[in-house]
Amino acid sequence: SRVRASFAVELPLQAFFETPTVEALARRIDTLLPTASRATPQTTTVTPSARSTAIPLSFAQQRLWIIDQLEPETPAYNIPSALHLHGRVDVESLRLAFE
Repeated sequence: SRVRASFAVELPLQAFFETPTVEALARRIDTLLPTASRATPQTTTVTPSARSTAIPLSFAQQRLWIIDQLEPETPAYNIPSALHLHGRVDVESLRLAFE
């Protein structure tokens, strides 16, 4: 819906899975734009701003901070789940599945 609102083009959901990078997705969107729109891209410049106070943490950041306070320097929060595999494991196939 954001692509539709920003570029006024209809992009099928499948395109997001077929384009592995933002650059490839941009090229795909560009092919759907009318020629006149391609000639004059609309860009927005992001400029840094001074901050006088700290920015609030997200809930995920708060959770990580609390975990670090309870158990400093533990890598436990990096492992969201663990699996115990039984039997023979084809390591190469498992690696390819995760890639």
